[in-house]
Amino acid sequence: MRFLIPVLLSFFISPAMAGFSPYSPTALNSAGTEETGYVGLVWSLGAGMNQTPEVSLGFQSVDTESDGDVDSGLDVNLRFAFNGVNLPEAYSVRASSLFGDSDGIGSVGIGLTNDGNWLATAGFQVDYGRLGVDASFDGLVFTGELLSLELPDSSNATLICDGPQPGAPYELLINEVGLCEAFYDGPPG
Repeated sequence: MRFLIPVLLSFFISPAMAGFSPYSPTALNSAGTEETGYVGLVWSLGAGMNQTPEVSLGFQSVDTESDGDVDSGLDVNLRFAFNGVNLPEAYSVRASSLFGDSDGIGSVGIGLTNDGNWLATAGFQVDYGRLGVDASFDGLVFTGELLSLELPDSSNATLICDGPQPGAPYELLINEVGLCEAFYDGPPG
């Protein structure tokens, strides 16, 4: 009889009763895409360090996971040097694949100069800066670059509550403090 009274009372109480689940939600790793255009100044490093930087105009698209890893990414840029106030005298185009995490991004790619020479390029990027190397038939050129580009933010993880089987009289949802909470759809039965 003592069991029957609470069951009967539950029919008169709102069918949207809530109760706490004894476990925390599970985080699903999800990816987010960040696309950004940027500008930069590039200096050649080493014995023949030039004092006049080249200008870099680019576009970067990075897919990051909620744990900060870079899932995939692409960087395309045009780099050119000015001859005084005249139009650019030399330029190159580069396309690179990106990898890494939210602390630093590595890149590996190919490029083409205005002379028709191919080059291989690699680099390491942090907030507002990148160090790189270009390899061509003319040799290796190490570069330093100041960018208007920050590293991408990690995407937000999707939280889920594992629990009830399909057809259960309640649904598990995440409450305002981040715990799984059971919301009853109606009286058990």
